[in-house]
Amino acid sequence: KAAYLGLGLLSRIASMNVAVSHSLARQLVEFGCPIRKLTVIHNGIVLPTGVHGHTHERPYVLTAGSLRKHKGQETLIRAFAQFRAAFDWDLLIAGKGPMEPALVQLVAELGLQSRVKFLGFQHDLFPYFAGARMFVLPSTVETFALVIVEAMACGTPVIATDCGGPRELLDNGAYGRLVPPGDMNAMAGAMVDFARQRHYPEQLINRAREFSIIQVVHKESERGEKGARVSSLG
Repeated sequence: KAAYLGLGLLSRIASMNVAVSHSLARQLVEFGCPIRKLTVIHNGIVLPTGVHGHTHERPYVLTAGSLRKHKGQETLIRAFAQFRAAFDWDLLIAGKGPMEPALVQLVAELGLQSRVKFLGFQHDLFPYFAGARMFVLPSTVETFALVIVEAMACGTPVIATDCGGPRELLDNGAYGRLVPPGDMNAMAGAMVDFARQRHYPEQLINRAREFSIIQVVHKESERGEKGARVSSLG
């Protein structure tokens, strides 16, 4: 919060301020950023080509992110414990961080050592996205969440907490399921639903294309020619 207050002061001095999502833009305005000095430019990705899905002995759920409190992996592990009652799948957790010892201990307490795999930091996650039956983002706050776009680029269904950026990326739930942050029961229920549903990878891939670097640059170029700025925060 203190950081946002500082940004609010700096934003009044700056000629222009850039937010990576409308969610972040709203927060900046709340902390004093003049809307006339604010524009939204989404992060972009290089779309993967020729990705071969990671081979695993069982179907798996994937999550990826630094292992920190606000990333919500504890909620996902508890939700996965419920999900396991219906589906004999694994949970793969990619990332490193200070919460790892506590998360490893939680997995042991829940008796999930043979079903939850800690992958550590991975330089290339696309094979894991491509091989996953679903990707789950359990964060309590995210301004954008590029991993959602990366998962969709591989045609992988996404469940995410409704914590800012994910709502925008998933177009209010049109391209994935949104659940309340910290609600392991809602998350587990969504996972069970997703495991039973048919999914349409091409729709997700097309959505991800909207956030390719080429598309982001093209949109910003067009907007720059029109002199567009943020006129509404939705």
